[in-house]
Amino acid sequence: MKRCRPEKQHYDVKHTTNQRRPLATATSFTRAFIPAWLVTYILASVSHTQMVLLSLAELGVSIDLSTLASSTLHDIVGLLPIYGSLIAAALFVSLSVTGFMTARFSARRVLVPVATGVAMLVMLLLMAHLLQFHLIAGTRSVLGLALQIIAGACGGALFLRIFRPTVYR
Repeated sequence: MKRCRPEKQHYDVKHTTNQRRPLATATSFTRAFIPAWLVTYILASVSHTQMVLLSLAELGVSIDLSTLASSTLHDIVGLLPIYGSLIAAALFVSLSVTGFMTARFSARRVLVPVATGVAMLVMLLLMAHLLQFHLIAGTRSVLGLALQIIAGACGGALFLRIFRPTVYR
């Protein structure tokens, strides 16, 4: 009598598991986080520079196009070590927390950009409180602060556009 042995089953990972793969999720998170951080940082840096130059123009200082461009590029590079790191930390915390909390919510498209905008607000207010002055001079006005929040929300929206937590490799 021939013994019946079940054949080995070959499973396709995409179709057989609903488990999260930490490496695949971390890779997907990183691929979405870096562009989101970069967009947030560039928008925040540029809006900071423009608000400072606007304040100078209101004082009567003449600002030509070359000064505008060179100041903007100088701030993008110059603010990167400190402000870029602070933005990265704020976005990382915000996206990590909201990613887990809103994984099954359909309102995620709204909640994540709101959370990243709020993360920028909290970071800036915390810096102002701890340092007793506004390190980012462009945030001294309501408009400047709003532009920083919008920069964070844009980064969060881009993150959602790119991030695919269910992509398995």
